[in-house]
Amino acid sequence: MTYRYFPQQDFTRMAWKNGGGSTLEIHRQPESGSDWLWRLSVAQIDQDGPFSAFPGCDRTLVLLVGEGMQLNFDGQQIPVLPPYGQIHFAGEQSPDCHLIDGTTQDFNAIWKRDALDMHVQRRAMTGSLWCIAEAGVSWFVYFLSGTGRIKDDPDSPEIIAGDAIWLQPSKGQPRLVLEAHGEALWVKIQTR
Repeated sequence: MTYRYFPQQDFTRMAWKNGGGSTLEIHRQPESGSDWLWRLSVAQIDQDGPFSAFPGCDRTLVLLVGEGMQLNFDGQQIPVLPPYGQIHFAGEQSPDCHLIDGTTQDFNAIWKRDALDMHVQRRAMTGSLWCIAEAGVSWFVYFLSGTGRIKDDPDSPEIIAGDAIWLQPSKGQPRLVLEAHGEALWVKIQTR
């Protein structure tokens, strides 16, 4: 496996069209153009308002900071609360968001459902984590706390809370060892 490091200072900030917040884009694939297959970001929500619609996509949102929000899906109220409340929904839906007590930040995974699947899990990390290559599967790891480093690479950067790495299968490299302590969101990206 190979890896690619995404330090938080390199994330791209984009203001929302409706002025209700901003997004720090971690990565999109492909990297150029607006027709991406998947995108990972951290959004800051500053005020109540509707979410944007993403037709043909699925979404997972994980609350990172703040007291949470209530999402209104056609009259059904769903709370997303600390710590690390999570919700999955279709991109065609654009729920109204009501902030419970001020600004929030959340992790967002959005992907084209006809091209791939993504699953977001919060995991503890306590030492050597062996990542074994699987055909059509890669892992994106967003650090919530603690630190990590690629054990097999003496030049590996120290990964800290707010940073991310992308672990990808590579011919001739069947495994990679991540030495880490803390918590992270592990995003499994699986092509169809």
